[in-house]
Amino acid sequence: MKAGMAARLPALLALLAMLVACGEPDWQHRHGPVTEAEAQRALEWALTQLGAPYRWGGREPPAFDSSGIITWSYRQALGGLQLRYENQVVSDLPHRHIYRWNFQPLPLEELVPGDLVYLTDGTAEVTHGALFVRWVEPYTRMEFLDASTRLGRVVIQEWPVHAEVRGQRLVAAGRLKVVR
Repeated sequence: MKAGMAARLPALLALLAMLVACGEPDWQHRHGPVTEAEAQRALEWALTQLGAPYRWGGREPPAFDSSGIITWSYRQALGGLQLRYENQVVSDLPHRHIYRWNFQPLPLEELVPGDLVYLTDGTAEVTHGALFVRWVEPYTRMEFLDASTRLGRVVIQEWPVHAEVRGQRLVAAGRLKVVR
């Protein structure tokens, strides 16, 4: 190695380290699951909207769609909401992107009120989402809060974990992840 190149090697290595660090945005280190208490607070906020009308694209009172009630409730509980979408931080997303980028699957036994529940009718990986309320029969029958297109409002529904209802089945349950 030439003397000039050897002298510049530490500077080149430092530059390379900075470039590698730039490839991973700083917020990725702060992207993690909400606490159990935060999930519970989100459910408490969602419960204030029971009976609110369903509206496709509804993101805040007076009307909600199913991802809208989730994001609104967490926004209230956390004092704001920052979610990951690819390499960006955003404040709102539909279910498929919450599920893909901001969801930590959990065993059913670890669910707490306010955790997320995802269903599919088979047309996509997830087609509907809700907030877990409680176990009616542990690990076989649950209640969740959602903005129901079929019922036209925000409701609490009972759901079997291992069966299909109106062509939909449970595909995942777990915790919302946010950027802090």
